Amino acid sequence: AFSKDVDGKMDPFMWFMRETVAKMMGIYSMVLDNDAVVQVLHNSEVPFIVTRPGGLQEAEPKGGVAIADKPPMGMTAFADLAKVSLDAIKDETNYGKLPFVA
Repeated sequence: AFSKDVDGKMDPFMWFMRETVAKMMGIYSMVLDNDAVVQVLHNSEVPFIVTRPGGLQEAEPKGGVAIADKPPMGMTAFADLAKVSLDAIKDETNYGKLPFVA
């Protein structure tokens, strides 16, 4: 969820979280790497989707998780993220996007 859109834009709250929490958690360099990978994909001819969940957890799937317009605030089970991601790649209108998962 801390990655920028392909156009470099970001939700203000997520920008704050990226610039504070990601640094405090020691994952800021990973976030910068994610941004770089997204730019490489965006500049290539490879169709891609980068799903952006909030926190991930090893838990039983809850279902009801879907592509969202706004950054998520809760935790997402790995299995729920997998289902949403697989469903998203079936819809070509998602290609080239970085949808949130909530």
